[in-house]
Amino acid sequence: MEVKRKYMDKTGWHRLVNSRFFKKYSRFFDKNCIVGLLILDEVTEALTLDNNLGKYTIADNGYKWLQIAVENENYWITAMFDNNDNLVQMYSDVTDGNVLGDNPYFDDLFVDVVLFNDEVFMIDQDDLINAYREGVISPLQYNKTKVVSLRLFDFVKDNKKEIVDYCYKMIKEMEVM
Repeated sequence: MEVKRKYMDKTGWHRLVNSRFFKKYSRFFDKNCIVGLLILDEVTEALTLDNNLGKYTIADNGYKWLQIAVENENYWITAMFDNNDNLVQMYSDVTDGNVLGDNPYFDDLFVDVVLFNDEVFMIDQDDLINAYREGVISPLQYNKTKVVSLRLFDFVKDNKKEIVDYCYKMIKEMEVM
């Protein structure tokens, strides 16, 4: 188990054959952010999840991932859209801070908040506990992640329509870049 670094343009993702990536500076709930749009033109194979939420595809040819990296926050939102621009899921990682620059990235602190079929779920809390027990993360990171994940859950639950509307607005703006 380790803390994984994840890049906005998905550098090094083995599944990605051809893609287009656009980013822009924006505002998200009155905070500065970088928004990235990754268009998955060709993948080696579809990424289909089969979990307690059901069986569904989050990455395939023609899918779009819109990512929101908010300055001075400890979360990173990825909204995943199918090839007809239907929202499949919105996945929010709890991070050890967001690094905004030429290729924004974050270090993933295990817990995630997922919006799926208009319901909000918190997942991977066991991974957080195990990472703490194994010394992968510090007590400060553990406690901070617990606080941020609860705050993020409430934020997504209370603002899901506004967040989804923002994602659709950004896709429309960025597709013409």
